[in-house]
Amino acid sequence: MEKTHNELLELDQSVHEGIKVISTSLVQAAVVIANEKICAYSEKRKERDEVIVNEIVEEDGVQVGGIHDSVGTTIKKEAVRLHSDYYNLSLEQKDSVALGLNSVLDLTQEKYAIQKKLFGEESWRSLINNTPKNLFNNNSVVKKYKEEIAKIEKMAKDDIRDARAYAYKLEMKSTRPDEADLFALYSQYLEILEYHDYIFEKHIDITEADVTIKMWGPLLEKVFRQTKLRCKWGESVGDSSGTSNGMGYKVDLRILKDTMSRKNKEADKANVEIARMNASVAKITKDKTKLLLESKCILDRLVKEAPHSVTEIIIPALQLIGNKSQLISLKLMANGLYVGIKEGAAVIPSKVARIKDFQHVVNLLFMLKRAVLDVSDITLKESEDSLNTNKLLWLRGSWSPPSDAKKKPIPPLPNPLIHADICYNT
Repeated sequence: MEKTHNELLELDQSVHEGIKVISTSLVQAAVVIANEKICAYSEKRKERDEVIVNEIVEEDGVQVGGIHDSVGTTIKKEAVRLHSDYYNLSLEQKDSVALGLNSVLDLTQEKYAIQKKLFGEESWRSLINNTPKNLFNNNSVVKKYKEEIAKIEKMAKDDIRDARAYAYKLEMKSTRPDEADLFALYSQYLEILEYHDYIFEKHIDITEADVTIKMWGPLLEKVFRQTKLRCKWGESVGDSSGTSNGMGYKVDLRILKDTMSRKNKEADKANVEIARMNASVAKITKDKTKLLLESKCILDRLVKEAPHSVTEIIIPALQLIGNKSQLISLKLMANGLYVGIKEGAAVIPSKVARIKDFQHVVNLLFMLKRAVLDVSDITLKESEDSLNTNKLLWLRGSWSPPSDAKKKPIPPLPNPLIHADICYNT
């Protein structure tokens, strides 16, 4: 018996609804199974991470307060604990992971320090107070020409252009490089006050490029103009990134030395990060972490080139936020522990009435220059110090944070992370 057209339509609809019910049930079952597997994997991962964290023991031997673990062990345990959940972490936690997995203790700040909570207020202050500065604050240039500087300062309060002309005249008459650079810095600063004083105004939209081109760029170029070093501006990845498993770090300014070993070869000596006026805390913190990690890469490369200097290498870095500056340094202080400290700070005065404060800026820039030149001279030294050569075992692996936007797999833990990794690898 033949079915009517309506009966065929009803049958087709019934079959379609049945398939839909079956498909929905299968999908729901698959979701349940997938969730069970995800939960099981998460539990296993947590158990695995807990095991790994418990196995983290560094041999830096640096103790503080009543904390049982060493400083190196403490920062690395926290970094490993958070590592597998990196994309879900806060910005502060991500920086803590990056610092810890690179074996870096950041003592450059006392109040808003990322790793401070791992030790507590008192212990953190103790770490800062008991860690000596690495760089020598040699203000001899300013002292030597204090009479000329005093005259520039006095003239500037009456007429900025006259003072700038006088500073330029002193620069042209100079017979010593540091003397010429000193007066060139004053001439450049007075030019900023004469033609670009708006750059200090808070109600004007001043960009990072403004700060670079009109304020700090000319000053830094003058500081390094009579050396064999070169300022490379614009975000670029340093040669030292070869010591890391990642792509390296893009920085605003690399102070480098061109080498003759092969074409376009550049040897990084120091790095600078620049931010606009009133930059966010997140931007400032991220830049500081980037500087410390890149400094570690530079240090590791230099140690491999000059192992006898392992305990002497101090890598400077400069962080600029508007007219504010902070000079920091990084040193391999102990077995598997790199320590970053604050060496000094200065602010470019926004008003000619405070021109005397520009002396602090000059001192800071000359301290940076001396530190970078010392780094540049490291490989020229020779030594038979076997004790220092043995300290090559103090070096640790580097870890590059993944880009948040790309959601790539989280890079594995660096190798070696702790001293035991070195023993295992050998």
